[in-house]
This record gives sequence, C-alpha cells and structure tokens, in this order.
Amino acid sequence: MARNQQPVTVTKDDWVQLTGGNATKITWQIATNEEKTNGVYLRVTSNTTAPTEVYGLRFSAWDDPEINRTITDYQAGVAGANRVWVKAVKDSLVVVVSDDSV
Repeated sequence: MARNQQPVTVTKDDWVQLTGGNATKITWQIATNEEKTNGVYLRVTSNTTAPTEVYGLRFSAWDDPEINRTITDYQAGVAGANRVWVKAVKDSLVVVVSDDSV
C-alpha cells in the first residue's frame, strides 16, 4: 500500500524497505540525525527480497530530499526495479517517505 509521508525507522544492521509495495515513484528525506557523517545506503530490487550487499548509493543527512524520483533513477543494473531499500550508514535514523506503491 502506498506510503503518504510516513516515518520509517532505519537501522545500520538491516536493509529496510522504504516503498510500501511495488512502486514507480518515490519521495523521501532523512528526517533525523543532523550529523553529516551519517546517512543511508540505498539499493533497489525487483522483488520483496532484501539486498545482500553491504553498501549502496550513499545519501547524507544534509542532502536535499529526493522528490518525485522514479525508481528506475536508482536501478543501475536491476531490471524492473520497483522496491527501494535503505540501511543507515552509522546510527539509526528516521526517513520520511511517500510513494505510489500498490
């Protein structure tokens, strides 16, 4: 089900799915932890299986929000990507997310 400005708690130990289901567009922003060295790693998948990689695209707590991005903007090598996952770089934090998932 689509998320509408929902807070999602993200830890450094596990990949957490940001999208509420299969999605084509997402808007998200790191809402807590102003420490510049923290942030999230981001990966996408085409199913409900969490990534197994240690790292992904890195976004800092100081970056601007990612507004109305298509999931394919992040896909780099993942055919049919429709799920977005994040993992905290250092400390747990909260990400606020909206998407168009079904």
